[in-house]
Amino acid sequence: LDGGRPGCARYPISMKVENDMRVGIAGAGSIAFGTAALLEKLGHKATLWSPSGTGTQALAAGESLTAEGAIEGTFLPAVAESAEDLVSDADAILIALPAYGHRFVLDAIAPHLTAGQMVIFSSHTSFGALYLSSLLAARGITLPIVAWGTTIVSGRKLGPTLAHVNTIRKQVDLATVPASESARGHAVCTALF
Repeated sequence: LDGGRPGCARYPISMKVENDMRVGIAGAGSIAFGTAALLEKLGHKATLWSPSGTGTQALAAGESLTAEGAIEGTFLPAVAESAEDLVSDADAILIALPAYGHRFVLDAIAPHLTAGQMVIFSSHTSFGALYLSSLLAARGITLPIVAWGTTIVSGRKLGPTLAHVNTIRKQVDLATVPASESARGHAVCTALF
């Protein structure tokens, strides 16, 4: 991932890589909100899912997501009511919540993932990628699971619909499971950000 600079063309990929990708985000904290604002600003469509149901109530009621700081603007990301709703029609699913919530979320989304999708861990602080890989293998599915070394944005959630984005990182280290999907994982992350 190189902060949006060109570079995807040298990688052969078998997945749609466009400027209008649909990204489901599992999480409703500062990183999830900041990433949703960034994706929307870059022309993609973000959908947020709060596993507890509480973090996206105001957005589900029709309020706008407001970002300030490194990203300025008002955005209207969709809100998923369930893990299945989050995953359906998503090109990529981004896990943006603390590691202690990974297992619950992965167990919830795994039955609905398909081979044409990708999962991104923002940031990978657990063995979640390997756990998800084993859940999918039990279903006979292989898809790129990308683990970032850090988040694409940093910031704070200041209210139910307000996020202050401190920084947008220019570069994020990543690894992909299985390794054979590394070029595809890099290409999609670069196209997204």
